[in-house]
Amino acid sequence: MRIMFAMLINIVFIGGLALYMSHRDKYAAVNAAPLKTYTAKKKYRLEITPAFALQSDPFVLKNDNSEKPALLSVRIGAAEIFRLTQPNQPGKAIFANISGLNMGDNELYIEASPPQDDICHALRVRILENSRPIADTTFWAEPGSLISDSFYFHIGEEHDR
Repeated sequence: MRIMFAMLINIVFIGGLALYMSHRDKYAAVNAAPLKTYTAKKKYRLEITPAFALQSDPFVLKNDNSEKPALLSVRIGAAEIFRLTQPNQPGKAIFANISGLNMGDNELYIEASPPQDDICHALRVRILENSRPIADTTFWAEPGSLISDSFYFHIGEEHDR
């Protein structure tokens, strides 16, 4: 009796799965509209103020070409929009014009390499529109760790007139 009950359970499960697999395409979205993105028209500027002297990552793999390792890198998706390879002064702002921002939600991925010492480090990031900040955040790194985080912000209609 137990064997018959186990076979019945397997038939119900496998039959239910087969029924689901054969009917699931009927309810798929037929006319999915393509995602429309609207590019922001104004010029935006990125301001990064590290509270430490940027240093190269001691764990980065060395490559054969002569490209210097990035001390600070900013990306939108897979595109690198800013790369700093020269040392900076702590507390001095670094500016870069940015393009490729969309109306609505945006995300920047920021990587920075603070010194390997026993204190916490801060990195302030702002998005400016005509010298007016529209987004602002500060990233913190624990002693001995890198800053690698995403910065989410929104550009609305009121910012692009």
